[in-house]
Amino acid sequence: MTLPPHRIGDMGQRFVVQTTGWPNHDAMGWQNAVFADTHEGAAKAMSAIAKCPGVKHVRIRDRIEDHPEDPEGRKLADLVEGLRADAQPKEINP
Repeated sequence: MTLPPHRIGDMGQRFVVQTTGWPNHDAMGWQNAVFADTHEGAAKAMSAIAKCPGVKHVRIRDRIEDHPEDPEGRKLADLVEGLRADAQPKEINP
């Protein structure tokens, strides 16, 4: 069966709900369970997933702010212009 393009991957959602012990009980480490566009959507999914049998831990990761740092200590939000919520517009001197 071939899936249409709109049903493949996470389609760029920013938040991911990760679990241990569910959906694959034999897997070790964190597993991606749900992707969401908003933190509120991820929180709703997290509260539902937390009730599933076998879930040991559940967390929400912001895939922009929680991105691992590069060797120079910068985060992804610092590297990509406009991603940081507190970013100030740059002044251009003529």
